[in-house]
Amino acid sequence: MASTLIHAFVLLVLLPAWLLVGLGDWWCHRRTRIEDTAGPRESALHLALAGEAAVAVLPALFFEINALILVVIVVAFVAHELTTTLDFHIATPARSITPLEMRLHDYLTAIPFASMLLIFATHTEQALAIFGAGSENADWGLRWKSPQLPLSYLVVWLLAAGCLNITPFLEEFLRCLRVSYAKKE
Repeated sequence: MASTLIHAFVLLVLLPAWLLVGLGDWWCHRRTRIEDTAGPRESALHLALAGEAAVAVLPALFFEINALILVVIVVAFVAHELTTTLDFHIATPARSITPLEMRLHDYLTAIPFASMLLIFATHTEQALAIFGAGSENADWGLRWKSPQLPLSYLVVWLLAAGCLNITPFLEEFLRCLRVSYAKKE
């Protein structure tokens, strides 16, 4: 019962909130004219961050969560944090980062961290098995979720991710490239 509620909270609250916070971050970049400051170099990192998020989220949506998926989630989270640090080092000297954008960045880290912890809490035996502890053997197989998440949820999630994050950050990158090339001419 508690596990079901936690999964519902992650799927229906945390993941949608993460998309909305990401959209807010894009809006901050647009408002501060990233294309005239840090440009495509920083914007490319935003696409990398979206890719790293996808590496964590998509397997958890489609496959049984076991030791393999838990490790993938952790590796993607660590990569996301390293990319975020690089992004910060590029952005800070190049452009103004508003207090709102700083707060959004807090949530862009806190939401996936909380989601990861909740997933580990509901899959404790596989989490322990990664380290050779617990009562189960680590399951390194890749199997479709059974039962699958509702198709309607998956379609809405993928459309929302595309519309609220992928499309805006692609637009940002193309805008940055256009301005960068125009400056070179």
